[in-house]
This record gives sequence, structure tokens and C-alpha cells, in this order.
Amino acid sequence: MSWKEECMNTPPCFIQCLDHLVLTVKSIEDTAFYSKVLGTEVVTFKGNHKALHFGNQKFNLCEAGEEFETKAWCSVPGSADICPITQVPLGELLSLLKACGVITEEGSMARTGAMGPIMSICF
Repeated sequence: MSWKEECMNTPPCFIQCLDHLVLTVKSIEDTAFYSKVLGTEVVTFKGNHKALHFGNQKFNLCEAGEEFETKAWCSVPGSADICPITQVPLGELLSLLKACGVITEEGSMARTGAMGPIMSICF
């Protein structure tokens, strides 16, 4: 059964804001548009990984063929993973996902969020 069949009642929105997204790109060098034109700050994290930081969010950049944390099933240039911040504890969210038949790729694990360390679930 899919989540569409199992989760018939729409719950209140749990998403509070966007922390970051992982953007798969053809060339990290070619993403200079975001910093030079739109004014994002280029940051380096976890070794030599790059992100574009703005406000309380960021775009983590993964060059196609060099993915390191993306959980997308098919990482191609233009694809993205999103990481929203929820209003509920991750245990409660995991229970909701399970009840709705949503398959999780990874349970609760530490990640580098836009403003520092966060705990994350991949689904």
C-alpha cells in the first residue's frame, strides 16, 4: 500500500522552514552565479565540500559523479534533496512516516545544517 492509500487524513503542517537543500550540479565552478550575482556566501564544510549560504539556509553543492551525502535515487545535474526543519520531534515524525507507509532511507543521524549540527531523517 502506498502513503496515498494509507494516509487519508491530512495532518497539520509539520514543516517550520527550510534548513538546506543538496543540489547536484554539472560543475561546482559554474555555480559562481549564485555568489557573484545573487550574493550568497560560499562556505566550505566537512573537508572540501562547498555550500552557498544565505540567511538561515544553504544549498549544499554536489558535483555529478562526486556525490557525498545526497540520498536522491537518481542524482543528476538539476536534481535536489531537501532538508526542512520540523516542528515535531524526529521520533514522532518517524512514527507518522511509518504509519503512512513512507519508506525511510536512513533513520535519525547527524548532519551539517545551515546554522550548525542537526539531526536528520532521509526519506
